[in-house]
Amino acid sequence: MSAVESLAVVPVPPASEHSGEALAGLLVPQRQAARDADWPTLLQLSLNLLGAAHGHGVAIRAVRGSAAVQAEAAVEMAAQLQDGLAELAARDDHAAQAQGIREHLQGIDASLATRAGPLLDQVAAGSIEPGPFEEGRASAAVLGQAAGTELEAGLCVAAAARGLLGLVHWVVNTADPGSPDLSRFDAQLEAFQQAHAETAQTLRAGELALHTACADGRPAAVEAEAAGLSGTVQEVVVPFAAQQTVGRGWVAALRQAGRGGDAEQIGRVLAADALLLRRAIADAAVAEQLRLDLALREQPEPVAALLQASGVAFDAELPNGRDTPLAHLGAADDGDFVQVEGFVVEATADREADGKLVGRLVVQDASSQATAELATVFLHPPHVGITLGCYLVAHGIFRVSSARLQGRPGVEVDALAPAALGQAAWQARLWFTAGRWLDMWRSNLNLCWSLGGHTAGPDDSEEPTRGAAELIYAPFAR
Repeated sequence: MSAVESLAVVPVPPASEHSGEALAGLLVPQRQAARDADWPTLLQLSLNLLGAAHGHGVAIRAVRGSAAVQAEAAVEMAAQLQDGLAELAARDDHAAQAQGIREHLQGIDASLATRAGPLLDQVAAGSIEPGPFEEGRASAAVLGQAAGTELEAGLCVAAAARGLLGLVHWVVNTADPGSPDLSRFDAQLEAFQQAHAETAQTLRAGELALHTACADGRPAAVEAEAAGLSGTVQEVVVPFAAQQTVGRGWVAALRQAGRGGDAEQIGRVLAADALLLRRAIADAAVAEQLRLDLALREQPEPVAALLQASGVAFDAELPNGRDTPLAHLGAADDGDFVQVEGFVVEATADREADGKLVGRLVVQDASSQATAELATVFLHPPHVGITLGCYLVAHGIFRVSSARLQGRPGVEVDALAPAALGQAAWQARLWFTAGRWLDMWRSNLNLCWSLGGHTAGPDDSEEPTRGAAELIYAPFAR
């Protein structure tokens, strides 16, 4: 078949036959299981979500890959056709050539001759205008994006992220806390710290391998490293999440024994652990997104930004305030960027006169019993899973008189700048890319907290006793 005859048909890639309804049919019941604190059901649905994410991911990549191949073929065909017609138009006998082709097509298929007519008119006139070909290439590019799979792909990533998050909260609420032997405090603290360091190192290695593949511009390697990172996360999440439950038992026993300083040391590790768990889930979500979007002919933002890793530094450095004991906060610190931490004794939220949501937290130093008040703009503490008794670490500006706290002294928790951090380091770019499905830092606020238990309750509950509240209140995807 000649290039001109090929104009008869340009294949259109099919929309995915796999409906996102199946994924939604798991996500919605999982949310209900969290509302009810139904741990066996939450476990089953979370595992089902992970399996469904894998299966649907395979299907979406197949559809998108087929569409991209067809789009490339269509673009190549258009280029060859343009070159061929331009060559004919440059010949001395171009008018006769155009008429000969027209008569040939008329003998094959009158409708084909009609569709080719405008192009043959250009040949007969002795020139070829690129406009129609550019339109064809643009159409092929659109087809190569596999229109119709966007919603399903988003739900597929949501299923992977929610499946992992569900497993975390199942572990936190069902794992055996054990019986702490306080005489072994030093050894236990070291074990907690070592587990954190090893998990952080494992995640960093996977992130770094993915960064290297992106920087090298090797799509096959990117897909392989993304799959590897996702698998690594699934391996480490459950055993590492159990440390939250065991650690919570140690904190309770130490505080009951009057060893507040020791309880704070473990609480500090647990808060960092919880942030590390969020990082793991964020890594897995972005890895899944990469694998799905690599199958497209052109990658959308922000995936394209992740693939542009050459020359971009890897390690992210977040702003850290000056470590300041709660008992030492005072007028001399007014306006200073500080780090404060302690056990949460109050967690509420309210709206200012202009409707802006502002959360309010009170944290207490278990050693000195000193307290500090914190303001969190656009963050509802009970609805993100901050519970009474959890250990919280925050960075922000201390104000002797805070407008966010009706003139009372306190810390206004700092908001991170995703664009600037992502511009400076690929690792931050990776983490913030996950925000469509899971914010590593909720509302981009620079704070973290240890995970607490979860109680059943209605959606309008304001009680800070629901550690799995994120499964209830956060949207599946943004």
